[in-house]
Amino acid sequence: MGEPYVANSVEASAVLKSGWDFLSKHINKLWPVAILLALPTILSAFSTRNVKKTEFKYENLTDFSSFTESVFGVSAATFGAAILLFLFVSIIYSAFVYSGSLKLMLKSLRGHTTEFKLGDIFRVGRKYLGRFVLLTIAGGVIIFLGFLLLIIPGLIAIFLLSLALHFMVDKDLGVSESLSSSYRTIKSNASSVFMVYLGLILVGLVVSIAGSILFGANTWFTRVLSAGLDGFVSLYGLIVVTKLYLALIGKTAPK
Repeated sequence: MGEPYVANSVEASAVLKSGWDFLSKHINKLWPVAILLALPTILSAFSTRNVKKTEFKYENLTDFSSFTESVFGVSAATFGAAILLFLFVSIIYSAFVYSGSLKLMLKSLRGHTTEFKLGDIFRVGRKYLGRFVLLTIAGGVIIFLGFLLLIIPGLIAIFLLSLALHFMVDKDLGVSESLSSSYRTIKSNASSVFMVYLGLILVGLVVSIAGSILFGANTWFTRVLSAGLDGFVSLYGLIVVTKLYLALIGKTAPK
C-alpha cells in the first residue's frame, strides 16, 4: 500500500468557492451532467400510477403480501422483483453516469478542453462498469456492517470511503486499492474533508428550503423543476468533491 496523499493546505471555503466559480463559468457545457443526475427523479414526476391510499394498522404489516396488494396493487413476489430490478438498473445507470462524468470532470479541472456530451459520458463510463458495481457492493457491505454497529461506524465508513470512486477512475485502481486509498487519504485530512462536506450539506439544505418555497405545489411540473434544481446541486457537489480530491493528492489547488 502506498502512502496517503496529503495536501499542504485545503481550505473548505476556497474549495466551495472554486467549485461555484467553475460551475458558473462552464454551465453551458456542464448541463448534460446535471440532467443525467436529475433524470431518475424527473422520470418519477411523470409516473401515472397512483399508490392506493390505504390505512394500515401495525399488525397488518405482518402480512406483507396483503400489504403490497392493498397499497401497491401487486403481490409480494412481484413487488420484491420490482425492487431488485430497480436496484440493478440504478446501479448500472449510476455506473455509466458517475464514472463517465467524473472522468471527464477530472480532465476538465486539470485544464484540458473537455466536452460533456451524453455519448462521451456513457462511452467513458462503460470502461468502469464492472469495477463500479463491485465497488458499490464492497463499499455497501462495509457501510452496512458499520450501521449494524450502532449507526455511527456506518456514517464514519461513508465519510472515509467517499473518494473511492475518484481513485478508481483517476488512477485506474482495483476495488480494494480504491477503498484503501480513500480511507488513508481522508483519514490523514479528516478535518479539511469534513468541513468541505459540511459546507455541501449546508448548501443542500438552503437549496432544498428554497425549492420547497418556489416549487411547493404538488404537480408534475413543479416536481420536474425541483428535480432539475437538485440535479444542479448534485453537479455542484460533484465538482467540489473532485476539486477536493485533486487538492488532497496535490495535483492542483483550488483556483
